[in-house]
Amino acid sequence: MAIIKLLDVSRLLRNLSEVPLLEKIILIDTNVWYPPEFINLETGHIDGSFDKLYNELLVWPHPTQELRPLLKQFYQYAEIKQQFLMNLTRNNDNVFLIPEVVEELQVGANYFKRLKRKIVKSRKSRKIINFPIYKDYWKRCFSLAERLLEFSQVLDRDSTLDGAFREEENYHRLFQHLRYLKSRNQKRYYNSRKSNNKYTDEALVTSAFIISDLFTGNSHNGYYPVRILSNDSDIEFLISHSQSFVESVGLKFDIGSIKLNPNGTLEETCFAYSSAA
Repeated sequence: MAIIKLLDVSRLLRNLSEVPLLEKIILIDTNVWYPPEFINLETGHIDGSFDKLYNELLVWPHPTQELRPLLKQFYQYAEIKQQFLMNLTRNNDNVFLIPEVVEELQVGANYFKRLKRKIVKSRKSRKIINFPIYKDYWKRCFSLAERLLEFSQVLDRDSTLDGAFREEENYHRLFQHLRYLKSRNQKRYYNSRKSNNKYTDEALVTSAFIISDLFTGNSHNGYYPVRILSNDSDIEFLISHSQSFVESVGLKFDIGSIKLNPNGTLEETCFAYSSAA
């Protein structure tokens, strides 16, 4: 099993609490909801999903007491962060999800229902989950999935960025252009990931550009800032490679992404500003 270490949750939550104070519209990507994040110390990669840790546990030969504090911290972190993000979305009028993200949250939560059935049916999984070290951990994980599903199903329209702007010509032109950019980039780097049929990345960036243009004039420099809270490199790619096209269709904008760093800090990246006066 790889040596893993949780990221700094307290620092991350302190920084996330300041996001609504940035006087920007904030769109939250799906990947922000799924962690707790942990670092694979052997590779240096940041992971953030329960099933990845689950797969690590399946190959762990002899459960030991050393895992207990890690698992306890893992689900406590998940509970705190999930509730924080729910409150962040409900209680701030500048923090939104888009319909594609809401649907992905529902798909992810339903995946855990299937994972629960898989564990019940699998002798190897059932043997592992019945160890006292893991039992409470998995009970909490499934509870988190159920809570996230319930949250995504009852989100009101004030927390979901949707509306007539998604039917406008500029939205569809930009959306199709971003689909082309992403598909070309994936072919270039031989990206083997399964395609996202909902095109959530493209929808997030398109929404950011269009909303920034619609609210232009409400900020001091004439452009209304919109930021996407995401750790997805595809978001950064789409923002950084679409500015010329967006300007060619006459939009005015100030958008960018906010990345969650391993040390719990937030970093604004990949700005795109309209050069038009």
